[in-house]
Parts: sequence; C-alpha cells; structure tokens
Amino acid sequence: MKVCAFFLSLIYSFLLLVCSCSSGNQNNDYDRGDPLSGYFTIATDPAYLPLVKVLAETYMGLYPLVAIKIDSTKSGNPYQWTVDSNIRMVVTGIDLAEKDSMALVSRGLVIKVSPIATDGLVLVAPKSLGKDSSVSFSLRHDSCFYLNGIESSNTMFTDKTGSENNYFLSRRVSSSCNIRWSLGMTQEAVIDSVALGKGSLGVVSWNYLCERKSPLVKSRLNKVEIIPFADSLSNRIYPSQASLFTGTYPLLRPVWMVTSEPYAGPATGFAAWVASSEGQRVIRLFGGAPYRIPPREIQISNQNF
Repeated sequence: MKVCAFFLSLIYSFLLLVCSCSSGNQNNDYDRGDPLSGYFTIATDPAYLPLVKVLAETYMGLYPLVAIKIDSTKSGNPYQWTVDSNIRMVVTGIDLAEKDSMALVSRGLVIKVSPIATDGLVLVAPKSLGKDSSVSFSLRHDSCFYLNGIESSNTMFTDKTGSENNYFLSRRVSSSCNIRWSLGMTQEAVIDSVALGKGSLGVVSWNYLCERKSPLVKSRLNKVEIIPFADSLSNRIYPSQASLFTGTYPLLRPVWMVTSEPYAGPATGFAAWVASSEGQRVIRLFGGAPYRIPPREIQISNQNF
C-alpha cells in the first residue's frame, strides 16, 4: 500500500511538472506572438509619425490580435535603437551605413531593411507671403537655398536639434546660406510660428501636409502656404506624389522600414503587409508616395484650399 501511494505521488508530481512546463511555453508563445497576433513597438522620428500611425491603425483594424505601440521620443542614430529588445521595428529616412551594419552584426543582431515610401521636406510661408506668384525656392550650385521673391533675412524655423529633418538639411544644404535658422520646435510648432511670425519661413515633413482629406491637415494649410520649387526652366513644382516619385521635387528622401525581430512575429507580419500591394495602396490613399505602386496625382497646391 505504501509503495502504491509512493508511485501515485510520483506520478502526480510528474503531471504537475508537465503542466507547469506546458503553461510556461504557452506564455512564452503568447509573449512572442506570430505574424498575425502579439504586440511590438515601432520607434520613429516625429517626421514620419503621421504615416506610421495610419499604417499601424489600418493593420490593427485588419488584425485585431495585433497591438502596435509607436515611440517617437528617441533621438540619435536610429539603427542603434534596434539594440533595445523592446523595439522590434524602426522607421527612418537615414540610409544604413556600413559601420552601423558591422556594429549590429558584432552584437549578433540581424536586421531587415526595406524601402516603403518616399518623403520630402516642405518649405512653408505665411499666407500673405505665399500668395505672391513670384515666391519660390531653388537650389544653387553650392547647395544653398535661393529664395525667389523672399528676403534672405527671414528666419527659417525647423524642428528639434538631432531630428531627421535637420539631419537631411545638414547634408542637402551646404551652409546657413545667409538664412537665420531657428531650431528646437515640433512640426506643429513650426507651422504655428510661421503663421504668426511676420516674414518667417519653416521646414516641415511632407507627411504632415499630404493627407488633404484630413481636417487636421486642412487646418494646417489654412495657416500657411507651400513654397514651390523653381527648376532651371522656371517651372514651379509643388511637392506631390508624382514629383516625389519621379524625383522632380528635389527635397526628398527614402523611408526605410527596419525590422529586428529574431523570429516570425507580429513585426515581421506588419513589415510584409506594408511592403505588399495592399500596404502600398494605403500609403497612396494617405497621400504619400509609395515605393512600389505608381502614384495617382494628388498635388497639394495653395489654390486647392
């Protein structure tokens, strides 16, 4: 009898151990997720926040078992953000440098980098200034802004130091170009400062102005006018899906989706969807310039509003 009790006790303990292990595995699988369920964080610069929000909200609407958090508070090299195990995806306009790739490999991290769209920088002016048909900008041979019909003494507002907008400007524009630059604002604050400041100009991301059906975008465009680019033939070119897609508007940059998920989880599923025709169509309907689908012509000009 004692022997039977001993074996029954042993079997019971074994069953408890098996159940415990099974439960632990289920929790790990739930935490990890799969391409159509689970949760992850996307880190991005504020310049791409409107686009990332639209893509994330659309995907979560299609796949309600996926939860996506967006972090737009980080600064510095975006490829270094992938070292944080809580971040499974980064959206950036900065190309992957060889040194960054080697540094990640040395840490045992394998990332996937895919282009998803083309973004641009937009110059905005107060309503009173932008209505002048002679106002435009061009890029001189020395990579300086030349402001046609605008006093060079104007202040140019842009966002915070270390932002991707300013990173792009520092590489596209060779110097201050006799323009007084004022840094340290949010994209919204740039628009508000330009609207209120007499003779001031601003630089914002195309993402904040391209969704023309959005009441928020309409309110922004009620405050400021977009300054077109004047090419060598004096054609006035506004930022649009077509001009960004074809490269006729010069202040453009690719938007990269960087995935650092070491397994086929929800970030992997989201990246595949964004790269698909369905995801690219969402970008086009948003008003952005998708990487893979030829765009419909949706031009944002001052006369449309």
